[in-house]
Amino acid sequence: MQTNLKTLSRQYANGILTKPEYRKARAELIETSLDNDLTEPQATVPFIADESEPDEDASSENESDNQDAEPPAASAAEKTDKKGSCQRRNQLLMLISLVLLGIVITLAI
Repeated sequence: MQTNLKTLSRQYANGILTKPEYRKARAELIETSLDNDLTEPQATVPFIADESEPDEDASSENESDNQDAEPPAASAAEKTDKKGSCQRRNQLLMLISLVLLGIVITLAI
């Protein structure tokens, strides 16, 4: 039977395992899960490619495809403007939320 942390905690809660047995089994379970962890951290900041140095291979292969290609993605300046716009919108929403919270608290008193 495969043992997981939930099973161990239930066994400890039901008195099947003593505190030292539970702690030892929990430590071993955590160690094995850390040893078998194959996940890799992901970047939280979007990557913006430097458009000043295009790929030589990609540009030569796609020259014939450029006629039917979609327009290029937004430039870095446009993305920055959108990010600033989002930040201003979020600040405005936060301000509105705080004002509404103040009104609710005032009415509750």
